[in-house]
Amino acid sequence: EEEMMKRFLATACLLAAFCLGAGAQGSVSRDYEFVQYLLGSDLAADAATLLSGKDYAPSDTLDFLKGWTLFTLKKLDEATQQFDKLRPGSPFYDRALFYNVVSNANLGRLDRSRELLDMYSGPYCEVERLERAGIALLQGSPDTYLQAAEGFSYSDFNLSGSEQALDRI
Repeated sequence: EEEMMKRFLATACLLAAFCLGAGAQGSVSRDYEFVQYLLGSDLAADAATLLSGKDYAPSDTLDFLKGWTLFTLKKLDEATQQFDKLRPGSPFYDRALFYNVVSNANLGRLDRSRELLDMYSGPYCEVERLERAGIALLQGSPDTYLQAAEGFSYSDFNLSGSEQALDRI
């Protein structure tokens, strides 16, 4: 019953948003928090409907939200196409790149994942090393794994569990 109520409220909000914005090309930024809510509430299909059914102006925000939604829906090939649109300098570039690496790895495109990591020069070096270590294990390259694992600090609460799990493999 609670799930049905969530769907009803999301559908009502989608309908209201559509009616209020019909015919006007607008910024997806104003709906960013709502899309986050939908994705966090297991309503990714509703987020996809909102993002594809409204006439939003092209933007990095729109490309990222579409990619993130497709990633959540496990439509990884389509997600990589959205993530590929984001360039360095975009506020969504780092997150998009890391989602892109994981998407490509899940699709078996490990070389593409490694290529994306080789292009990365942003501030999240520990995330980059963690993903690089995982790719190395998937490729059966223990030396490359050890090289990437040297950069693990185990100090970031969000990453330390994953770093420790990779160490046990």
